[in-house]
Amino acid sequence: MIKIFLLQTRIARIALIFAIVIPIINCKAKESQWFYKERDNNRKEGIIERPVSARELEVVSFTGLKEDYDLDSSVVMRIKYFSPKSDTVNIKADELVPIFNYQMDAFPQSCDYGWNEFLYWPSATILDTLKLTIADLGILANYRTDFDLLIPAFIYHSILKNRHEIYYNLQVKSIYDLEMISYAVKRKDEKEELIEEILEMHFSSNSPIAFSIDFIDLKEGYYDIEIESRIKGEFGGPSLQFTFYHKLIIE
Repeated sequence: MIKIFLLQTRIARIALIFAIVIPIINCKAKESQWFYKERDNNRKEGIIERPVSARELEVVSFTGLKEDYDLDSSVVMRIKYFSPKSDTVNIKADELVPIFNYQMDAFPQSCDYGWNEFLYWPSATILDTLKLTIADLGILANYRTDFDLLIPAFIYHSILKNRHEIYYNLQVKSIYDLEMISYAVKRKDEKEELIEEILEMHFSSNSPIAFSIDFIDLKEGYYDIEIESRIKGEFGGPSLQFTFYHKLIIE
């Protein structure tokens, strides 16, 4: 069974603190402690000025496990991912619904075939102050030399080993109001659609659309995901395709 749902963000909670946190940030702007800058010699993180997405249709998050945590708890997050090849990997995190324009970019890291890990991302640096948790963020990992080969990221702060991940969480955005979006999963370079779904309803522009894709019956290997859409009042819309490597067991 494939579960497709619109992302349920925490707008109400963020709105309650918006009037408090933003003035604090403005008052301390000259101190630049929350500005986007290098931290802990492994990433750049903070509040950054950036425009709303200008892409017709884009992937903004692709993850397996996203282990959330309580707002009153400070945790040190890690990001684990499986790479089917040796390359350089980029990992990015930003708000799915941009309230503060928070962004984190891990320094590009060389990876080997197998499981790799980005080890140190403490919530106390920025996220705790903004009252954001991992559930508010999109996480995207890809290769420096191959942007169309995405890497499912597993974000955790406790024990992750020996987990069997059967769902992938995919989130996309469009600059258009959409009235239909669909996706299909295929073995790489094959035509047969192993999983497919069409959803017809209103999707507001620049709002995240989330899919939970069940991979329990699919074998390890490369897969293509094709996404198509229809703009409200039009006959067609933007589409995209990407490839990823499915690894069922985390080691």
